[in-house]
Order: sequence, then C-alpha cells, then structure tokens
Amino acid sequence: GLIMKKNPLVFLIITVVLFISGCSSASEELPDTYVEGSDFQYMYLGMSNFPLVQKGEEGYYFLWNNFIYYYDERQEIIVPLCSKADCLHDQETDQEKLEACNAYIDCLVDTGIAYSDGNIYCVEMGTGREPSVLYRVSSDGSRKEKLYEWKEEGRQLVHWIVHRDVLYYTVNSYSVNDEEIEDYYAFCCIPLSGRSKLKEKQIYEPESGVDIVAFGTPTAYGNHIYFSLIGNREGWDGSDETGLDYIYNKTFVYDIRTDEIAEITIPDQAASETIGGVAFWKDKIIFTPFDGKRGYLADGDWYIAELDGSDPQILLTTKQGYNLFSDGKYLYLSNANMNQLGKDESPKLYRVYDEDMEEIDTFTTDDLTPTDFAIGNPEKCYRVYYTDDGEFGLTCWDKSVIGSLNGAEIRFVDIPYSTAAKE
Repeated sequence: GLIMKKNPLVFLIITVVLFISGCSSASEELPDTYVEGSDFQYMYLGMSNFPLVQKGEEGYYFLWNNFIYYYDERQEIIVPLCSKADCLHDQETDQEKLEACNAYIDCLVDTGIAYSDGNIYCVEMGTGREPSVLYRVSSDGSRKEKLYEWKEEGRQLVHWIVHRDVLYYTVNSYSVNDEEIEDYYAFCCIPLSGRSKLKEKQIYEPESGVDIVAFGTPTAYGNHIYFSLIGNREGWDGSDETGLDYIYNKTFVYDIRTDEIAEITIPDQAASETIGGVAFWKDKIIFTPFDGKRGYLADGDWYIAELDGSDPQILLTTKQGYNLFSDGKYLYLSNANMNQLGKDESPKLYRVYDEDMEEIDTFTTDDLTPTDFAIGNPEKCYRVYYTDDGEFGLTCWDKSVIGSLNGAEIRFVDIPYSTAAKE
C-alpha cells in the first residue's frame, strides 16, 4: 500500500507543489482515453495497492512466489513465463540455473506486475541497503533483463506503475546527519522508450514542514497521472481534539503533456473535507470528499469531473464511507469495507450501475472476500488464490451473470497451476 510510517487519525496537509520537468515517451500522443495494452490497468488495482494480475493480448499474467506465470485462456493452462526449452523453471533446485529462468524475479515480496506494449514489468523494492531493481520480461517469455537499478544508497523505490511505456514511482531516500536520519520523498518517472529512455526525472516533491505518513498510490488514465499524500502539518499534538485541524489528505493530478500539477478539489471544499484518490468512469474521474467531522455513514456526494479535475458535478449521493469504482463498463457501489470494519451493520452488498446510472443488479461475496477486490475487466474478473497445502493459481468470476444475480453471492471458479503444467 502506501508508505506507512505512523498511524494518526486520518489524512494530510501540503500547500506548495514543486515539479521539475516530467516524463514523456513515444506514446504521449495517445488519446485522453483508456488504450488497452498500453495504459495502466486501473481495474486490477485492489486493496493491496499493487496490481497482482494483468491482461495481455491473449491471456493473463501474475506474479507469485518469485515467478511470473501466464494463463493461456484458449488452452486453459497456467505456465511459467519462460520459453527456454531446457529450463526447469520453478522446479529447478540449482540457484544459478533458477536465476537464469526468464520467469524468475528475485522479489522479497510480491509487489505487483505491469503489462505495457508487449512487455511485463516487475520491481524488486530493495531494502535501502540493497538497490531496487526494475525487471522487464517479454510477453512470450523469450527474454528477461534488468532494465534499471537505483544504486544510490538509502534510495528505495516504494510505489510504482507503468503507463504508456513510462514508469511512475515514489521514492523514499534517507541519509544520516549528526546521528539523525533524514527522510526524503519524491514522485518520479523514467521513460522506458524514446529519446529520454531510462533517464530519471523528478515530478513532485512534498513541501518541507509536513510529517509524511503515506505517499504514493499512483494511478493513471489517458494523459493524466494521479497520486496522493497523507501527513500532518506542524503543530499537531497527537490528540483527537486537534487531529482534524492538522491532518489532511490531498490527491494531485499530473498532466503528462504539459508537466503541470494540480490538486483535485471541489468548490467551497471545507477544511475538514479531504479527497483520498480517484476512480475512472466514462473517460472522467470520480471521487468523494470525506468529511472527518462526520461519521462514515453520513450522506456524502460522489463527484464526476474532467480528467484534470475541472468542472466537478455531483454524480451520486450515498454514505461517505462507501466505495465507488468501475471496470470501464459497470460502476460498482460497495459497503464491503465499512461492513468488514464494523462501521456498517447492514449486509455486505454491491450495487451495479450501467452507463446511464441505472441500478441493474446487486450481489454479495463469500467470507473469503470480506473487503473490496480488484474488479477486473467488463467480461471477467481474475484474482490470484492459494491454499495452505501449496496449491495456487487464478480464480475467475464470469461477469456474464450480471443482470440476474439479485443479491446472490457471486461464484469464482479456480484455475489451479497443475502438476501437468509444471512438467
């Protein structure tokens, strides 16, 4: 998720934006809409804040236990993403040969996967002492390379996405001065192709005087990148009485064509209202201001605005603690997170809206899915699953049933990585 350092009441403050020439690539002339195969797959971003599944041209990719796997939908089989004929892949016991497997990525933890323009990207986050590394693997598994390495000691890549052949990411650097550790945060980008290929550039740096709690969660749509910053400004004493006056959450939008940054806001936004991120609907953004002075189940407005945040209009009024997100075709309103946290005693329920904002169905999920999940594309939703006995693979919800569920529990079908696939 976000970079978590402390745990205050809610959200952040920051007032001055610093940006230094942004990134561009050969794909920057793409339209201000969603371009499949090139753009960040926002519909696969779930509660982990890292996409764990990615859609390719003819199948799906996922990272599990240091290996990239590919699910071929036509053959209905999962295989390691390596085309070497003499490679044993995840059955290899020799460490040198294991590292030579094109599907092998030396990750301490699974920190997401990205598909863009025929390539798969994964990041080993590093530890501060050990560098973060960006890997690129061809979508057919024929080649793997270490594309970029952050060699500066104390510089750690934390949050990342790939969008239109550009890597966008949060870095956290630290240095020791007079026996004190000083943190530095920045939002940066690296073009993966074109004239500026692999040249790191800083886009944004938080203002000094802000105690950062969390910074990152980048998302993207069209020619715009979005990221959030959570922290507290100086003067907060840690008490509930002063918390709402000093803790804020702001979401920013970066225009990749103009290198300009703006804050997402609504007219007459109250000081206690914060905007903690955006979702995407009909080539626009949707978001809700959360008012910390009111309860999670108080009524709140969801807004729809242009991708740069301009012209916000009320789209829907619901409980301000509920979530609203889309797969590009349907819009989903959920109380699942509020239900899981014990804030909402009503049954867990998802409401499905069509493009005319007409409610067309409702459904719920099983106990193994207590919170909101990465909703997938309009046709199918794929998720990674695993069991205590070591089985793992993808599990799939076929969305062709939408319109006939009437509150029923949706059914996921497991697609295990079988013994036959390993041989």
